[in-house]
Amino acid sequence: MTGTATAATTATTAKLTTGKLTTGKFHVTPLASALGGEVTGLDLSAGVDDTVIAAIAAALCENLVLVIRDQNLSAGEQVAFTRRFGPLVRRIADDFLHPEFPDVL
Repeated sequence: MTGTATAATTATTAKLTTGKLTTGKFHVTPLASALGGEVTGLDLSAGVDDTVIAAIAAALCENLVLVIRDQNLSAGEQVAFTRRFGPLVRRIADDFLHPEFPDVL
C-alpha cells in the first residue's frame, strides 16, 4: 500500500514533455498509442533506490509494458531487481529455466 502511494506521488511529480515522461533519473518514451514505453537513461546495474523503483512502477502502470534496453545484469541481479516489484511467478515447466536462478527463463 505504501509503494502504491509512493508510485502515485512520483508519477504526479514527473514532468511530461513532448510525449516523454521525465523523472529526473530516466525518460519513458511511448512506443505505440495503445501501450508500451521505452526507458532510457537508466543503468540498473548501478543499483536503483526506492524512488526510482516507484517511478518505474508508475511508468509501468501508465504504459503497461516497459522496454529497458542495453542492461548488463547477471541472473541474480535480474531476480533481485524484479523482486522489488513483488513476488515472482515461476514457470511450472522447467525446460528453459536458469539452473541457478529458476525465476529466470
